[in-house]
This record gives sequence, structure tokens and C-alpha cells, in this order.
Amino acid sequence: MFRKIRFLVLVLMIFLAVNQAIASTPVEVTDVKEVGLSDSYETKSVIEIKWKVNPSLQPNHSIFNVTLEVVYADGAILIFDEQVEKQARSTQIEVPALHIFRGKKPAIIKQIKAFITTEILD
Repeated sequence: MFRKIRFLVLVLMIFLAVNQAIASTPVEVTDVKEVGLSDSYETKSVIEIKWKVNPSLQPNHSIFNVTLEVVYADGAILIFDEQVEKQARSTQIEVPALHIFRGKKPAIIKQIKAFITTEILD
């Protein structure tokens, strides 16, 4: 029960952060795709996220906060966060290719979502 409550609080926090980001920063995710398996760790998939920034914002932000939400076929949701330097317009994040839980059959990735926020400097 505690895990469910903690998970719901985390999802709510992400939802609020995304809403603030949409309202306050003109950063748009343009592409999210699975590009293949990792060269270094074959049980991980590489997810590529690309975004664009409104030209008026470019000199005024410090870093990008990238949040990746991966939904597996068994309903499991894993969330990954990464900070990226301000010049970047894409990043790659390695995630488990399969979700394995308590002896159940491995579940493949069903859906991928990405959210970008940034800090604006005065």
C-alpha cells in the first residue's frame, strides 16, 4: 500500500512539474524513439530524445532536465531523469529492454514518453 501511495505522489509531482514547464518554458519535444540495444549492455535499450527551443529562450537558460517515462507491457512504469547541458538538443538514455518481476514473463517496452524542463536565468 505504501508503494502505491509513494508512486502516486511521484506521478503527481511529475505531472505538476510538466504543467509548470509547459506554461513557463517554450521547449518542445520533437522526437522520442527506441534506437536499438546498448553496445555496452545488451539487456538495455537506447532511447533517443530530441527537442527544440524557442530562439528567444536560448541565451537565458542554464540546463535541461529530461524525464523519460517507460511503460512496459505488464503495466510497470519506470522513470528516468537526466540533466543535459544547455547547448544540447538531444540525448540518449539507456533503459532496461525487458521488465522482469517475480518470476513473471518478461515484458517488452510498450510506450515511451519524454518531458523537458529548463531553468530560466534572469
